[in-house]
Amino acid sequence: SGVYYIQVGSFETSPDKKLIDAISKSGHQYKIQDVTADSKSVHKVLVGPFSTEAEVRKAIGGIRSSVEPRAFVIAPK
Repeated sequence: SGVYYIQVGSFETSPDKKLIDAISKSGHQYKIQDVTADSKSVHKVLVGPFSTEAEVRKAIGGIRSSVEPRAFVIAPK
């Protein structure tokens, strides 16, 4: 299986401080994942980890309402 994350943003520069503050206020952990795509470096902001699909499904509603409306789940590969 693996772990689930909720992606709340993707930035070419440092992530937005307001976004990070909103995640912290929501009580969730987060990590910043550096990814290179099309020779561009991108910083993805991921909330989690969540160990089950049920956990991540339960959390996404709150993340969408308090952090980022376009947040989406990243399932384990």
